[in-house]
Amino acid sequence: MKTLLASIAVLIPCFWHVHIQAGDLGSHMYNVWLAQLIQAGKAQGLYLEWIYTNVLFDLWAGWLVELSGFVWGERLAVSTVVLTFYWGVWFWVRSTTQSSPWSITPLLAMFSYGWVFQVGFLNFYWSMGFCFWGLALAESQVKSIRRLWWVPMIPAAAAHMLPVGWAVALWVYGQAMQKNRLQRLGWLLLAGVSGVASVSFFIRFRYPAVWSPDQVLGMLGMDQLLLVSPRYLVLAAGFLALWAFGLLWVLDLQPLDLLGRRKQVHFLVLTAAGVLFVPWVVHLPGFATPLSFVTQRMSLAAAILMCGLLPLGNRGKPIFCFGSVLALGFFGMVYRDTAALDLFEDKLYDAVRTIPLGARVVAPFESDPARAFAYGHIVDRACIGHCFSFANYEASSTQFRVRARGPNAIVANDSATSVALQSANHEVSESEAPLYYFKWLPLERRFALRIMQAGARF
Repeated sequence: MKTLLASIAVLIPCFWHVHIQAGDLGSHMYNVWLAQLIQAGKAQGLYLEWIYTNVLFDLWAGWLVELSGFVWGERLAVSTVVLTFYWGVWFWVRSTTQSSPWSITPLLAMFSYGWVFQVGFLNFYWSMGFCFWGLALAESQVKSIRRLWWVPMIPAAAAHMLPVGWAVALWVYGQAMQKNRLQRLGWLLLAGVSGVASVSFFIRFRYPAVWSPDQVLGMLGMDQLLLVSPRYLVLAAGFLALWAFGLLWVLDLQPLDLLGRRKQVHFLVLTAAGVLFVPWVVHLPGFATPLSFVTQRMSLAAAILMCGLLPLGNRGKPIFCFGSVLALGFFGMVYRDTAALDLFEDKLYDAVRTIPLGARVVAPFESDPARAFAYGHIVDRACIGHCFSFANYEASSTQFRVRARGPNAIVANDSATSVALQSANHEVSESEAPLYYFKWLPLERRFALRIMQAGARF
């Protein structure tokens, strides 16, 4: 019963608004609709590419949409992903500590809806959930179950490869810990951190990449709580204080040398080193756009690993109480911010229904893509079933299954055009005209429509 109630509680944010506001989710659902059009032969110039990764959520959402429509298909797909992540993390903590993690459930729920979720990186998020399931199986007391640790890595790889590489590396390191004497664990950790740093520097010199000193904020997962406004700084500071209090309590109960032998500590140090050293943008060969926000994504793992070091069981009651206060504050602010986005999307939905069926739409908004609650993909979901979001980035990025053969009437076929359209810095070509340009007028609280012909610039 406790598990059922916890599952219901953790899914509340998936149902508290008309739409689930999670950044890139709008683009995912829009491309599910485009995939349906492609399969029906109604999207000339587009095709579906067979890819082995960064696709699981799109396939799952597409199947659920076929069964229950876009509204419930989206809710069911996202709910599945959230439960996979939440319970994967929960059972990993339990398997590594041999204690019930109920005392940290408010914190786990909070990070389940942190930065990664709010920006809508759902394939990555789902993959991370599967990876925690795999790492949990690897800690089982039953040998036959431990051997199955790799099974969750299969769907994880179909969702996103980055968490899989992280999880496999930690599993290999865990095996090395078991085969080394306790006195050598310090040297093993030093070798592990050196290996992470070496790989990071190789990436930076081998591929076009961007590293930033700001990555230090993600080493302990703090940036997962820094969503959009300074108000969230209070929550990040509160979690850091709670973690410091919990760590001091653990040190009072357990000598430092014994704490240093715990696998969770080594995993946290290695993950934090990766967040610090690995560049946050890497332009890999074969893709039109770079892999971005690498370290911001992986800081989610650091946040979870930190939670796993807090006192559990009866000793964790103060952690539960203070964590509940933080969680209430966090979800209260998230509700308020996403409610504003929901009303905004409703206005845009009504606005695009005033233009002809099948029209090409652009609605660039000024927002920071590195922060949550961005407006960039709201137009994508608003267009489903009626018009085409011409600036949508997925086809031109070559990182997703929907692709463009060349110039077409549905979506920009190259990333430079897509970026220019999203940033309102583009001259309309003859093949693109007419473009229906929606601009938000904040003082009047409405959208203004401008029909852009060839040669027009915005």
